[in-house]
Amino acid sequence: MKKSLLLLALVVLGTTLFADDALVLPKGVMRVRLTNTYAFMDQAYDDSGSLQDDTEVKMDILGAAFELGLTDQITLGIQWAPGYTVWSEIEGVDDGKLTGVHHLYLGTKIQLLGEKAFIPSEKMRFTVTPGVRIPLQKYDAESEFTNLINSKEYQLDSVDNEAWGIGGRLKFDYVFTDSFFLNFYTEMIYNLPTKRNLDLMNAYALYSATMGAAGFEDYKYEYGLDALFEIDPHYDWSITEGHTLSFSLPTRYTYIPELKVEGNKVSDSGYMVTLTPTINYFNTSSMIPWEASIDYSIPVMGKNTTRTNTITLQLKLYAQLFGR
Repeated sequence: MKKSLLLLALVVLGTTLFADDALVLPKGVMRVRLTNTYAFMDQAYDDSGSLQDDTEVKMDILGAAFELGLTDQITLGIQWAPGYTVWSEIEGVDDGKLTGVHHLYLGTKIQLLGEKAFIPSEKMRFTVTPGVRIPLQKYDAESEFTNLINSKEYQLDSVDNEAWGIGGRLKFDYVFTDSFFLNFYTEMIYNLPTKRNLDLMNAYALYSATMGAAGFEDYKYEYGLDALFEIDPHYDWSITEGHTLSFSLPTRYTYIPELKVEGNKVSDSGYMVTLTPTINYFNTSSMIPWEASIDYSIPVMGKNTTRTNTITLQLKLYAQLFGR
C-alpha cells in the first residue's frame, strides 16, 4: 500500500494556524479569527532527508476560530483550522480534487503563571490547553470511484484523518522587556484508532486485485501521536497610541508518526522543520479592535514527508461581551 501524499501534507497544515503565545483573553472578551491559507508543494523529503521531485499540489484553505475569556485566567476556544479546503489543483489529474471539511479543536486555555494568573509573575507566562479534536468528514471511496468512472469530479482522499484526537498544548513566554518576549510552544495530540475508507488509489487497487471482494469497506487506521515543538522570538513596535506592529519568526519541528492500517505499517515516521516569518498589525483605537497578519511558512529540512509551503492571511476581531 502506498502512503497518501495528501495526509502527509495535512499533518503539517493542521498545526500551522493559531499557534500563539501564553496570553489569555481578559474576562468577557471575545475574539473571532478568520484565515485564508494558500498551500503548495512539488517536492518531498525521502527517508534520508534528501529532496525529491513529487506531484505538484496546490490548495486554498479557509479557517476560523471563536474564543472567549471566561475569567482573567481561563479562555474557552473552538478552532477550525485548517477549516475547509475550498480549492485544489493536482498536476496531471484534471478532475481529481483534495477539497472538503477538516476537524474541529475544542480546548480550554488555562494560565497558571502570569500577571493575573493563579501564580502571579511579571516576567513569565505559562498556559496549559487540554483539548479534543473532533473529525467532521467521512470519506466514501466507492462513491468517489463511481464519480471517476462517470467522468465526474472526484475526491482522491479525505482531507482529514477522520480520527478523534485527545491531548493538549503547553505555552511558555519569558518577557525580557515590554516589547520583546520569547515563546516556547508544544502540542501533543494522540489520535485514537479509527475505521475509515482507504484513499481512492489504494481502494481501487485492492478492489481490482480481489475482483471486487474488498477495497471499499472501512479499515482500521492507527495514526499514533502528533507532536510539534516551536520557539518564537516576538517583538512589538508601538507606532502610535493604539497602533502596534509586531514581528516574529517561529521555528517549528513537526513530528509525523508512522501510519498503520489493519496493524500493518504503511509509512515510516518523519518530521519537518519550518521557519515562518510573520508580520502583525494591531489596531486598538477603532470601535472594534482588530488585528491583521501575514506569514510565510518555509520548510528547511525534513524526512518522509512532503515539502509544504504555506502563505496565511489572518484577521482577528475583538469585542467585550461582559465583565468590564
